[in-house]
This record gives sequence, C-alpha cells and structure tokens, in this order.
Amino acid sequence: MHLWYKDHFGQDYEPLTKATDGIDNFACKTDAVGMRLNPDDSFDIYAPFGLNDIFSFRLTPHTKRDNRATHLAKGKRQMALWPELTFVPWPD
Repeated sequence: MHLWYKDHFGQDYEPLTKATDGIDNFACKTDAVGMRLNPDDSFDIYAPFGLNDIFSFRLTPHTKRDNRATHLAKGKRQMALWPELTFVPWPD
C-alpha cells in the first residue's frame, strides 16, 4: 500500500507490518473485518469497530484518512446492490 497509495490517492500511507494494520485503515468501519482460520478449524475474528454496522446494514465512514470520495463511491455501489443499506454520510 505505502508504495502506490500516494500516487493514487495523494496521501501518504505508512508501511503495514501485519494484516490487522490494513484492516485498521479500511475506508469504511463497516468493512474493517478480518477472519483467520486456526489449525483446529476454529476462527479468530478481528473487527476493531465491532460487527454491529454489518448486522445493522449500515455503511459507516472511517475518518482516519481523508477518504470521503472513497466512502461515497462505496456507498453508491453498495446501495445499488442492497437498497436496504443505511449510508452514514461523511461528517462535516
């Protein structure tokens, strides 16, 4: 990410050291979920903002970065697929 992000989005992106670093920087809090399969076939879930937005069908922005345009584009695309989705606008 840190190698191409600035050219594409115009912002710096610190190097990632583990998979959870990437999840912590997702454009929408709703999408910030990862799952790992353990050797015993159980799962570990990493959801730094919880799972409530997913189960509530709510797309919530993550304002750590200035990604207003990405959040809006995701919202338009996802609401076309799931009209029951609630889109939380970028805060002013």
